[in-house]
Amino acid sequence: KETVRKRIDKVFNTEAPASAEIKLFTKNKKKIPLLINSWLIDYHGENVLVGVGVDLTTLKEKEEELNKLAGIVENTQAYVLIVDVNLKLLYANGSAKKKLGIEPDEDVTTLSGLDFVPDSSKERMVIEGPKLYAEGKWVGEIDYLTRSGEVFPVLEVAIVHNDIAGFPQYISLTLINIEEQKNAEKELQRLNNELRELSSHLLNIREKERSQIAKEIHDELAQNLVALSMNVAWLKNSLKDKTKDVENILNEQLDITETVIKASRTLFNSLHPSMLDEIGLEAAIQWHMKNVFKLSNIEAVIDSNIENEKFSKDINLGFFRIFQESLTNVLRYSKATQVSIKIFKNTESLYMTIADNGIGFDVEKVDVKQHHGLLGMRERAYALNGKIEIQSASGKGTKVEVQVPLLVAEEETIYTLNNY
Repeated sequence: KETVRKRIDKVFNTEAPASAEIKLFTKNKKKIPLLINSWLIDYHGENVLVGVGVDLTTLKEKEEELNKLAGIVENTQAYVLIVDVNLKLLYANGSAKKKLGIEPDEDVTTLSGLDFVPDSSKERMVIEGPKLYAEGKWVGEIDYLTRSGEVFPVLEVAIVHNDIAGFPQYISLTLINIEEQKNAEKELQRLNNELRELSSHLLNIREKERSQIAKEIHDELAQNLVALSMNVAWLKNSLKDKTKDVENILNEQLDITETVIKASRTLFNSLHPSMLDEIGLEAAIQWHMKNVFKLSNIEAVIDSNIENEKFSKDINLGFFRIFQESLTNVLRYSKATQVSIKIFKNTESLYMTIADNGIGFDVEKVDVKQHHGLLGMRERAYALNGKIEIQSASGKGTKVEVQVPLLVAEEETIYTLNNY
């Protein structure tokens, strides 16, 4: 009341218009904020005060909401920046100032947003800028720069705000610091690389052990079996007046010895496919395919452009083992009648595709803990710095695709049998 009385007296004393923001009470005691504008008019020779009030209730509510929002923006852990179309800073919240090295009371409007962006990000902005203005927003990962020279990664959400005419007026930038996530990704990648190297190391140790066992089979068991077979044959031919039973036992012993010799040869080739060095990868694959499918009803064909090609021992062995496991899976699980094998190379990579017309399976539901063969195939491909993709669906057969870079695989393999 006192404020209103003083305002009225001032208008009458100065005869100048006046305005004041006051609060009025309704009959039910509710406060209503009003903006009162008052002035004098001459009414039949007398000065009369005229007042017009504007209800500010809605405006005050909106103002309160904006103040709350401004408080949230100012105190959020995210970095919030506002720049004009020339990238001049208009606003930076507390978190942004602290991270970028801007003093709390510093006038940010004297700064350019480009002062806090490394050269690599500036190049990115040139590329992404047209997309930002065309779509009105941009979301992506980009690097920022502190005053002390520290570069840090953020997830940025940029939004263009237009004036009433539809022209860009300013850009709001919300930045989420992803340093911890990036460091965690690097650590995970480091651990993954170490596991890959360990897996490659273990694979090669296993191949070395297989090679040693195969050598013992060849040098000891096979030679002794051959000697045993020769001795039995000599007994058969040297013994005179031998009975029919003795003749049968000697013949049976010769058959058993020959069977064991063949089995030892198969085991030897399985443990250490020396034919890879003797006849090459393509011929070894041809031999293995015929040997695996000879007692089945599966029709298999090979299309290849690597005949007489020479590859490193690592590629030969890795490809052959993947091929072995693939054919084993076809024979055991696929119920296929046809298998198509394609092996070809170009100047950069060696490729292999094995496709069957079997019952297929759901790749996503395969438990590698129960199917170590598939896991082993992947690890062998990764050990050669290559990649493998297994495509399959129920009732639609299975396709295994392998790609290995020749130069990397032949020159930079971390672990080889020659290292041990």
